[in-house]
Amino acid sequence: MATMQDVIERAIRRMGITDINQPVPMADIASALDPFNDMLHDWRNDLGSAYSHTTKALTATFPLEDRYIQGTAALLAFRMLDQNGKTISEGLERDARRGWQAIMAAYVAAPEAGFDTALTTTSSQSFSDADIINDA
Repeated sequence: MATMQDVIERAIRRMGITDINQPVPMADIASALDPFNDMLHDWRNDLGSAYSHTTKALTATFPLEDRYIQGTAALLAFRMLDQNGKTISEGLERDARRGWQAIMAAYVAAPEAGFDTALTTTSSQSFSDADIINDA
């Protein structure tokens, strides 16, 4: 399981602040923790009661399944670049959008549709049990 720090490091690398082969400075990681927690808290507004978040420390386990790490890191990188007025690459924007779509698909379900019989049967289409029996 990944930690919050692991996801933040991925996000910082996606932002291009640190070279892929260099360690991410701890100061950069620590400064990204609050925006990361804020982002995860904000998801409650979009994902509803199916999702909740409590503020996590850097060493805490990332609260979603591992399959959402890449998309979440892209979303965090996108958010931090946007808040700082920096340019967002097309690839990062695409990955953030795909990540958000995957998360939404897992947490948001459309309610089961139902239709009142007044909408599905007109007066000329109403049948009784007797009509069905007589046609047989």
